[in-house]
Amino acid sequence: MVRKKYEKTIFIAHSLGGIFVRTYLAHVKQAYGHAALSRFRLIVTLGTPNEGADLANFALLLSQNEHMRVLRPIQVNDFQQFLNHSFDDIKSKHEPCASLRSYAAYEENPIPGIGLVVEKQSAIQGAD
Repeated sequence: MVRKKYEKTIFIAHSLGGIFVRTYLAHVKQAYGHAALSRFRLIVTLGTPNEGADLANFALLLSQNEHMRVLRPIQVNDFQQFLNHSFDDIKSKHEPCASLRSYAAYEENPIPGIGLVVEKQSAIQGAD
């Protein structure tokens, strides 16, 4: 049983933190059902690669960091595919009421010599 210390919870997350929030909500849904999600009201993500980022493929060549795998483009990222499917299920069950909303910010100015780290479509996937 989920202990309700707070009646309403709001998440504000940047980049990989937004993926962690979605993972946590998928876990809550799986472990406790949709009713347990009613205390979560808002998710604000800032540059979260919800459909992955092309630069993660390049970063994997330079780093053995396990987190890079979940940042890869959606076409080759089974974790992100699962997570987006789970989040779509959560959103569809909560659409009739205002219990859970998700808003996203994305970058418009590329980093010189690198470009955009997270494309707009990836950052806003699943957002209201």
